[in-house]
Amino acid sequence: MKPQHLEPYGSVIETIGWTPLIRLSRVGSGFRSPIGGLTESALMTRALAQPTLLEHPVRQVMGAPFPVVDASFPTDRLAPMLTRENPATLVQQDGKLIGIVSRYDLLQQLISL
Repeated sequence: MKPQHLEPYGSVIETIGWTPLIRLSRVGSGFRSPIGGLTESALMTRALAQPTLLEHPVRQVMGAPFPVVDASFPTDRLAPMLTRENPATLVQQDGKLIGIVSRYDLLQQLISL
């Protein structure tokens, strides 16, 4: 899956309007390199506790960037990197982000074996 880049200074509510909520579980935010990550579960937990959070810039609510691996990184070594706290890994080739792998993606691959 291709990573989605968000404007880190746009509001969270604009981001939700920009992309379907289900896709937020796979969002990385940044320009040339990731500056943060935003997961659906973290956003929902925080927004339900503090609804005004939806008006804040994305940069203020995102967490740490997802790890980045090279496109040649072995798929079987991704599993330990994908956790509840870190549900995705960004993939780069020649220094450019080209994809993102989520826990769901890895599970789908295991099911199809």
